[in-house]
Amino acid sequence: MLGTSLLMFTPSADAQAAVAYSISFTEGQVQLDVRPGASGIGCTEMIIENQGQATIDVDISLSGGGVTISPGAVSVTLAPGGSITIPVCALALTRSSYKTVQVTALASGRETNTQLNQVNKNAGFAVIVKQYARLSVQASQPFQKVGPGKEFVLNFLAVNNGNYQDTIAVEVVNACLLYTSDAAD
Repeated sequence: MLGTSLLMFTPSADAQAAVAYSISFTEGQVQLDVRPGASGIGCTEMIIENQGQATIDVDISLSGGGVTISPGAVSVTLAPGGSITIPVCALALTRSSYKTVQVTALASGRETNTQLNQVNKNAGFAVIVKQYARLSVQASQPFQKVGPGKEFVLNFLAVNNGNYQDTIAVEVVNACLLYTSDAAD
C-alpha cells in the first residue's frame, strides 16, 4: 500500500523575529530654495539598520507629490547588525509654488536566503518649497514733475512674480532736485 504524507514547515517565532530593521531620516524637514538662479535641491540621509539575527533584503520606494525624489527606489542587503546611509534628495523646479510636501519611504524587508518573513515599515520627511518675493513695478508715466499743491494721478502696474501672496508697501520720498542745463559755449 502506497501512502502519502504531508510535511508543512511553519517558521518559529524566533525565525520570524529574525527580520527586524529600522528606517529613518537624519532630517525631518528639507527646505528647497526655488528663487530664480537657485538650485531647487535639498538633501537628507536615509539610514537603514538591520536589528535582527538574519541577513535581510530591504526594498524601499520613495515618493512625494509635487517634487522629484532621488533615488526613487533603493534595494539593499544587510548582514545582522549592519547598517547603510543613503543620500536622498528632493528637487523642485525654479519658481515652483510655495508648499509643503510629505515624502514617504515604504520599505519591505525579508530574509535573504528564504525570502520569507516579510516585514513592512515606513518613514518620511517633509519638503518645504520656500516662499520668495519678487515684484515688478511699472508706472504709466515714469517721470513727471508735480509742483506743491498740485494733484496728479499716477497709475502703477505691480506684478507679483514671487511664488506666494506678498504684501506690498508703497512709499513716496522727497528726492534731491536734479538740475540739467544746456550750457552755452
